[in-house]
Amino acid sequence: MNENNPFEIIEEDHRDVEKLFERYDSYEESAYSEKQETINEIIDLLELHTLMEETYCYPRFKDALATESTNYIEEAYTEHVMAKTIMEELKYLEIENPEFDEKVKALQQIIETHIEEEENELLPLAEKRLEEEELEIMANMMTMFKREHRMVWNLA
Repeated sequence: MNENNPFEIIEEDHRDVEKLFERYDSYEESAYSEKQETINEIIDLLELHTLMEETYCYPRFKDALATESTNYIEEAYTEHVMAKTIMEELKYLEIENPEFDEKVKALQQIIETHIEEEENELLPLAEKRLEEEELEIMANMMTMFKREHRMVWNLA
Protein backbone atom coordinates (compact mmCIF):
# COMPACT_ATOMS: atom_id res chain seq x y z
CA MET A 1 0.00 0.00 0.00
CA ASN A 2 1.19 3.49 -0.83
CA GLU A 3 0.86 5.54 2.36
CA ASN A 4 1.00 8.73 0.24
CA ASN A 5 -2.24 7.85 -1.55
CA PRO A 6 -5.47 8.32 0.42
CA PHE A 7 -7.41 6.21 -2.07
CA GLU A 8 -5.16 3.20 -1.48
CA ILE A 9 -5.53 3.64 2.28
CA ILE A 10 -9.32 3.58 1.90
CA GLU A 11 -9.25 0.62 -0.47
CA GLU A 12 -6.97 -1.37 1.86
CA ASP A 13 -9.59 -1.01 4.62
CA HIS A 14 -12.25 -2.11 2.12
CA ARG A 15 -10.30 -5.29 1.30
CA ASP A 16 -9.76 -5.97 5.02
CA VAL A 17 -13.45 -5.70 5.88
CA GLU A 18 -14.41 -7.86 2.87
CA LYS A 19 -12.04 -10.58 4.17
CA LEU A 20 -13.59 -10.33 7.62
CA PHE A 21 -17.10 -10.74 6.21
CA GLU A 22 -15.87 -13.77 4.21
CA ARG A 23 -14.45 -15.25 7.42
CA TYR A 24 -17.75 -14.62 9.23
CA ASP A 25 -19.67 -16.28 6.39
CA SER A 26 -17.41 -19.35 6.55
CA TYR A 27 -18.38 -20.26 10.13
CA GLU A 28 -20.96 -22.85 11.02
CA GLU A 29 -24.18 -21.43 12.43
CA SER A 30 -23.26 -22.55 15.96
CA ALA A 31 -19.68 -21.15 15.94
CA TYR A 32 -20.76 -18.40 18.30
CA SER A 33 -17.42 -17.40 19.80
CA GLU A 34 -15.68 -17.23 16.41
CA LYS A 35 -18.54 -15.25 14.92
CA GLN A 36 -18.58 -12.85 17.88
CA GLU A 37 -14.83 -12.29 17.64
CA THR A 38 -15.07 -11.63 13.90
CA ILE A 39 -18.02 -9.26 14.15
CA ASN A 40 -16.14 -7.35 16.85
CA GLU A 41 -13.20 -7.00 14.45
CA ILE A 42 -15.56 -5.84 11.68
CA ILE A 43 -17.15 -3.24 13.94
CA ASP A 44 -13.78 -1.97 15.17
CA LEU A 45 -12.46 -1.63 11.63
CA LEU A 46 -15.61 0.04 10.33
CA GLU A 47 -15.80 2.49 13.24
CA LEU A 48 -12.20 3.53 12.67
CA HIS A 49 -12.65 3.68 8.89
CA THR A 50 -15.84 5.75 8.94
CA LEU A 51 -14.36 8.19 11.45
CA MET A 52 -11.26 8.55 9.27
CA GLU A 53 -13.31 9.16 6.12
CA GLU A 54 -15.65 11.61 7.81
CA THR A 55 -12.76 13.52 9.37
CA TYR A 56 -10.15 13.62 6.62
CA CYS A 57 -11.78 12.66 3.32
CA TYR A 58 -15.40 13.66 2.95
CA PRO A 59 -14.98 17.36 3.83
CA ARG A 60 -12.26 17.69 1.17
CA PHE A 61 -14.17 15.58 -1.32
CA LYS A 62 -17.28 17.69 -0.76
CA ASP A 63 -15.40 20.87 -1.61
CA ALA A 64 -13.76 19.29 -4.66
CA LEU A 65 -17.05 17.89 -5.96
CA ALA A 66 -19.25 20.90 -5.19
CA THR A 67 -20.16 21.32 -8.86
CA GLU A 68 -21.37 17.73 -9.31
CA SER A 69 -25.08 17.23 -9.88
CA THR A 70 -25.06 13.99 -7.84
CA ASN A 71 -24.21 14.39 -4.20
CA TYR A 72 -21.89 11.45 -3.62
CA ILE A 73 -20.87 12.72 -0.20
CA GLU A 74 -24.42 12.87 1.21
CA GLU A 75 -24.98 9.34 -0.07
CA ALA A 76 -21.77 8.14 1.60
CA TYR A 77 -22.73 9.78 4.91
CA THR A 78 -26.17 8.16 4.71
CA GLU A 79 -24.60 4.74 4.19
CA HIS A 80 -22.30 5.38 7.17
CA VAL A 81 -25.30 6.24 9.37
CA MET A 82 -27.11 3.07 8.28
CA ALA A 83 -24.02 0.96 9.01
CA LYS A 84 -23.45 2.63 12.39
CA THR A 85 -27.06 1.97 13.39
CA ILE A 86 -26.74 -1.74 12.65
CA MET A 87 -23.35 -1.94 14.37
CA GLU A 88 -24.86 -0.44 17.54
CA GLU A 89 -27.69 -2.96 17.39
CA LEU A 90 -25.19 -5.81 17.01
CA LYS A 91 -23.27 -4.66 20.08
CA TYR A 92 -26.33 -5.26 22.27
CA LEU A 93 -27.85 -8.28 20.54
CA GLU A 94 -26.96 -11.76 21.79
CA ILE A 95 -25.05 -13.75 19.18
CA GLU A 96 -27.44 -16.70 19.69
CA ASN A 97 -30.41 -14.53 18.70
CA PRO A 98 -31.68 -15.54 15.23
CA GLU A 99 -31.76 -11.85 14.28
CA PHE A 100 -28.00 -11.54 14.77
CA ASP A 101 -27.02 -13.20 11.48
CA GLU A 102 -29.75 -11.23 9.67
CA LYS A 103 -28.32 -7.96 10.97
CA VAL A 104 -24.79 -9.02 9.97
CA LYS A 105 -26.09 -9.73 6.46
CA ALA A 106 -27.79 -6.31 6.35
CA LEU A 107 -24.55 -4.65 7.47
CA GLN A 108 -22.59 -6.61 4.88
CA GLN A 109 -24.99 -5.52 2.12
CA ILE A 110 -24.72 -1.85 3.11
CA ILE A 111 -20.92 -2.08 3.21
CA GLU A 112 -20.71 -3.89 -0.14
CA THR A 113 -22.89 -1.22 -1.77
CA HIS A 114 -20.90 1.55 -0.11
CA ILE A 115 -17.57 0.09 -1.27
CA GLU A 116 -18.79 -0.36 -4.83
CA GLU A 117 -20.16 3.19 -5.07
CA GLU A 118 -17.16 4.72 -3.36
CA GLU A 119 -14.56 2.90 -5.46
CA ASN A 120 -16.37 3.21 -8.79
CA GLU A 121 -17.79 6.72 -8.49
CA LEU A 122 -16.63 8.88 -5.61
CA LEU A 123 -12.92 8.06 -5.37
CA PRO A 124 -12.10 8.28 -9.10
CA LEU A 125 -13.87 11.63 -9.33
CA ALA A 126 -12.18 12.98 -6.21
CA GLU A 127 -8.80 11.80 -7.52
CA LYS A 128 -9.33 13.83 -10.70
CA ARG A 129 -10.34 16.96 -8.79
CA LEU A 130 -7.83 17.09 -5.93
CA GLU A 131 -4.29 18.37 -6.30
CA GLU A 132 -1.38 15.97 -5.73
CA GLU A 133 -0.09 18.00 -2.77
CA GLU A 134 -3.50 17.93 -1.07
CA LEU A 135 -3.73 14.16 -1.61
CA GLU A 136 -0.35 13.65 0.05
CA ILE A 137 -1.34 15.80 3.03
CA MET A 138 -4.61 13.88 3.32
CA ALA A 139 -2.80 10.55 3.15
CA ASN A 140 -0.30 11.60 5.83
CA MET A 141 -3.09 12.70 8.14
CA MET A 142 -5.02 9.48 7.53
CA THR A 143 -1.94 7.33 8.19
CA MET A 144 -1.19 9.13 11.46
CA PHE A 145 -4.84 8.88 12.49
CA LYS A 146 -4.93 5.14 11.87
CA ARG A 147 -1.66 4.51 13.70
CA GLU A 148 -2.77 6.50 16.75
CA HIS A 149 -6.22 4.93 16.92
CA ARG A 150 -4.98 1.40 16.34
CA MET A 151 -2.70 1.80 19.38
CA VAL A 152 -5.51 3.23 21.50
CA TRP A 153 -8.00 0.57 20.38
CA ASN A 154 -5.38 -2.23 20.42
CA LEU A 155 -6.13 -3.20 16.84
CA ALA A 156 -3.70 -5.21 14.71
